[in-house]
Amino acid sequence: MTAVGISETLRRRVPIVAPSMLKVDFGNLAREIQLLDEAKSAVLHWDVMDGNFVPNLSYGAMVIASCRKRTDAIFEAHLMVADPAPYLDEYVQAGCQWITIHIESQGNAKQHLRHIRARGCLAGLCINPETPAEAIKPLLGEFDTVLVMSVKPGFGGQKFIPESLEKLESVRRIVGSDTLIAVDGGIGSTTIGPCAAAGAEVFVAGSAVFDRPDYRQAVEELTDLARRQTPDL
Repeated sequence: MTAVGISETLRRRVPIVAPSMLKVDFGNLAREIQLLDEAKSAVLHWDVMDGNFVPNLSYGAMVIASCRKRTDAIFEAHLMVADPAPYLDEYVQAGCQWITIHIESQGNAKQHLRHIRARGCLAGLCINPETPAEAIKPLLGEFDTVLVMSVKPGFGGQKFIPESLEKLESVRRIVGSDTLIAVDGGIGSTTIGPCAAAGAEVFVAGSAVFDRPDYRQAVEELTDLARRQTPDL
């Protein structure tokens, strides 16, 4: 699927709940992916942590590649790494169609985003809680999506930062209606609706999906809550 095709698929599925794979049972990874397929998850969100940019370590491209053949879901690699440059091609080769880098990471963000696009993937730009929305302005036109962190990156189970709603609204004003906006951190039944109303269209959810006994029910309920407050839906 081309980047244009991926973008069109995402647009058709909005609002999208993207399960955060950081919360899966890695001892039963194949079964977890099967359950997420049964839940009709359009996007699986892979948090890649290097122990440097964020304190924790997670998985790498080899784990993601081993899962690629088990699902047709879109894979997003969220690179929480100090310098994404050495790793971009690895995650393309692993089967990720959407790669998100942090504006706070090292190197030339414009070059990174252009490289991701040149490989036929969606280019995502992520901003941490302390980074103002205006920081993305110099990179307008270079990214396809913006990911707003609504918790500090690197740890699961944190509480949603309320000021993230204002940041989502600011990002939407800056990027207009054609750029997909995602939010990650503390997303659950009480926060997903307000995030949708503020402009988010993709909702990365960990505990709100994986702590439930029925993933499909969890995804459907969250999607419904987001749809009720998504403008024009």
